[in-house]
Amino acid sequence: MTDSAGRPRRLRPGRAPADLGLALGLVAAALAWPGHGSTVSVWVAVGASAVLPAVVSAGRRRPLSALLAAAALGLLTSWDPLRPVGPFLPALALMGYLAGRRTERARPALVVFAAVGAAVTVVALAAALGSWAWGAAGPSRAASEAVLVWGGKTGALVFAGVLPWLVGRYRRQHVELVAAGWERAALLERGRLADAERERLLERARIAEEMHDTLGHELTLIAVRAGALEIAPGFDERRCREAAGELRADATRATERLQEIIGVLHEGSPAAPGDRAGGADAAALVERARASGMAVESRTSGDPAAVPPEVARAAHRVVREALTNAGRHAPGAAVTVETVHTGGATTVTVTNGPPTEPPAPDGRLSGNRGLAGLRERVRPIGGTLSAAPHEGGFRVRARLPHPDRGATVPEPGAGPGASEVADAMARTRRRTLRGLAAAVLVPLALGLAVAAALFGYVAHTTAHSVLAPDDYAALRVGQSRAEVGAVLPAMEMVDPPVDRAPPAPSGATCYFYRSNATLFDPVDLARYRLCFAGDRLVDKDVV
Repeated sequence: MTDSAGRPRRLRPGRAPADLGLALGLVAAALAWPGHGSTVSVWVAVGASAVLPAVVSAGRRRPLSALLAAAALGLLTSWDPLRPVGPFLPALALMGYLAGRRTERARPALVVFAAVGAAVTVVALAAALGSWAWGAAGPSRAASEAVLVWGGKTGALVFAGVLPWLVGRYRRQHVELVAAGWERAALLERGRLADAERERLLERARIAEEMHDTLGHELTLIAVRAGALEIAPGFDERRCREAAGELRADATRATERLQEIIGVLHEGSPAAPGDRAGGADAAALVERARASGMAVESRTSGDPAAVPPEVARAAHRVVREALTNAGRHAPGAAVTVETVHTGGATTVTVTNGPPTEPPAPDGRLSGNRGLAGLRERVRPIGGTLSAAPHEGGFRVRARLPHPDRGATVPEPGAGPGASEVADAMARTRRRTLRGLAAAVLVPLALGLAVAAALFGYVAHTTAHSVLAPDDYAALRVGQSRAEVGAVLPAMEMVDPPVDRAPPAPSGATCYFYRSNATLFDPVDLARYRLCFAGDRLVDKDVV
């Protein structure tokens, strides 16, 4: 036996003793099996037991071959109609269970069971024909023996072969489902950890970008203030000192923002100070920009108190980014910030005129992601952003809808992922229940069908194998077969008491009949035996 790479596969150290123990147990069960009625049957059991270790050992490599061998031993070593099951029935049950545990596909095992059932049918018919041809039994008795043997062995095949196989198969599916469940749980756990890490990285990037925008805004205000100082006429020493102090304060704030960005990028802290700036009032941004020398006009309509916090933060970011861009790309331009609050949305419009001074030489401070990043930030709350040139300047407009506070919030764990897991659990439960039902109902149905067929045949034979006591008393030794046949029933009895009958006359063929049609007859019920030699009745006995 080789593995998937073609290397010889060795048995595990504990398997050989286990196989030997199973084989010895099956041998002991076979030798202790009741019903060894002759020396021949004992020697058959002893000889067949010698192959049980090989059958058990082969069960690991070729479980279906071992099942076939055990079925042959269990069903083809006894042909007594009253004892149709041989001493190797435990071996059949064990190999059936192991075949169910060790094979993945069901069809090969079903083929084995069908082949064994067909073999039992053929051999039972052949034995009946041989018994009748050799004169050991009449046609009626031979047919009854064939039916009893076939029914007994078929029932044994169902309950000692098919049922253990289904139990083993159900056990295999159960083990596989448990393993798959743990594997799925581990996969979900890894996915959860990966999602948490991804969310952490996304949050870290969001905070860093938020702080980057804040830093850019601070630097832009510094540039605006410095530009205003550069062109302002008639500054005295006191005014210069005040302006220098304001520039130093702005530079200090920008330095703090830079340190915060470095800390976030190094530590990934979810509670970054940049969020504090993100939650500030947009009106404060306008006032700071105006104090820095930017010509800003602000107009607000509606009730700001009714604006949800997430919408207020998004509006703050739009105003901050638009003011930063105006100060960087349109120095000296007049800027208008218009905020309109309605019942269902907040609209922010920032418009700047044409620049009155040369713009900055490049846009490296913005990282070239200002407007694109702004679109990404308004999208999660359902907002839209438009940015385009307007009358020689530029206009940025964002519409931010207010969320519906009456909307139902999904329960934790709800969503497509949870639905997929629930569907998988339901499918697994249905599959397990189907396997359990098959393991119980299929053998039960087959067994009941065989039992019903046997019971019907026995009842029919019992009703048609009755020789009335008066007719029996009227029979005389020496009568011809034709004279005796006029009062004989159509069939012989199913279970003749051959072991209790006296020895038959030499060269005679004997037939057994019942004295009444009671199906469950008492032990002392009279049975009649009639023996014929040639065409004459040579003996009659009450057994």
